Amino acid sequence: MSRALRHQFTRWINRRYVSESPPVHLTQRRIYILPTKAGMLFGSTLLVMLLGSINYNLSLGFILVFLLSGLGIASMLHTYRGLAGLSLRPGKSDPVFAGAAGTLSVLIDNPSRLTRYNVEFVLDGVAAATIDAEASTESCARLSVATQQRGLVRYPRWRITSTYPLGVFRAWSYAHLGSELLVYPQAESTGPPPPMHAVHAKDGAHGESGQEDFAGLRRYQQGDSLKQIAWKALAHGHPLLSKQFTGGALCELRLQWHDTQPTMGTDARVSRLCRWLLEASHAGVPYALELPSERIAPGSGAAHDARCLKALALY
Repeated sequence: MSRALRHQFTRWINRRYVSESPPVHLTQRRIYILPTKAGMLFGSTLLVMLLGSINYNLSLGFILVFLLSGLGIASMLHTYRGLAGLSLRPGKSDPVFAGAAGTLSVLIDNPSRLTRYNVEFVLDGVAAATIDAEASTESCARLSVATQQRGLVRYPRWRITSTYPLGVFRAWSYAHLGSELLVYPQAESTGPPPPMHAVHAKDGAHGESGQEDFAGLRRYQQGDSLKQIAWKALAHGHPLLSKQFTGGALCELRLQWHDTQPTMGTDARVSRLCRWLLEASHAGVPYALELPSERIAPGSGAAHDARCLKALALY
């Protein structure tokens, strides 16, 4: 198929199926089937055998040609049945950090009593995975995809193919499942610690320095108490940091957009905030995130981390 013809076919497929919503049912009208290269060689061989049998009047040659032809036609039916009736919908995809491999999943519901062997799921130019869809059950196909940029990455079109059982025919179909993968920003490898902000005191008064409320993180200095060291952050490979406290004060660690250097690019500033966020999370310190378009109140825990990382990814 020429490049121009393939491009026109792809545009037609996209116009036909782009408006559908999961689950997608693979029916007769959306399954295509053609011979593979091995199938065309098989057909050419049968044609030569038929011409030889006619030329030399070989009865056994006719029997062999017709037997193999019937086998090929039967395999075409079985190849088509390998996809017909399947229902597809996108599975859950966990967020990953930029540069790490992400995982996309497709849930395959096979309501029939036949196991569908060697069903291949392909993201054009991205990844492919082959599974056996068990009879009367739901299976899951998982594809590993590389990530480079932060944000919400969409993988709209899947191609589902099968060459089972003989590989002489290929049946395929397309499904727009709307698969998405959230990619968190890549954290800055090294840099300054988050700056210290003014502490909000209780009842309008600031307390003396003490060990009651957390005030922030700073670089470790000679003479700091071992109790002040953020051991969790150190265990995760972060630089040696010390916790700062204030007595009788209500404080919070604020990760603010304007605290990053304005001369840095947007992605670099996001990466720095991401590093500060992870350091605070590993140290078990509550923090707030302030972006030009959004402010997230102080908090801690996995859900708070996920919300802040998502805000950074989509900014």
